[in-house]
Amino acid sequence: MGIGGGILSVPFMLRGNVLVHQAIGTSGALAWPMALSGAVTYLLAGWRVTGLLPGSLSYCYLPAAAVLALSTLCLAPVGVKTAFRLPDSALQRAFGLYLLIIAAHMLWKVHPHF
Repeated sequence: MGIGGGILSVPFMLRGNVLVHQAIGTSGALAWPMALSGAVTYLLAGWRVTGLLPGSLSYCYLPAAAVLALSTLCLAPVGVKTAFRLPDSALQRAFGLYLLIIAAHMLWKVHPHF
């Protein structure tokens, strides 16, 4: 779905009485191995495919990967600082709102006439 495992792991950990800051931090740490396995899978799946965009390595478009990597490196510390400044209840509400926005977007993609 392109949203990482946080949509499943954070609510699961919250249900298990893990503090919201720890749940989000753990989810962020789990995102790296998931992203790496996804990238390797795309590399292997498209290894012999021809006609891809210039700048592609298999199914991985390197300019987009570079932008994502740079923005992650620059903005992750901002997200961490912001999250730790928020009280637990505000962070839980923000995460819940994020989940609602993602759900609405997914619904709109499946049923654009809503």
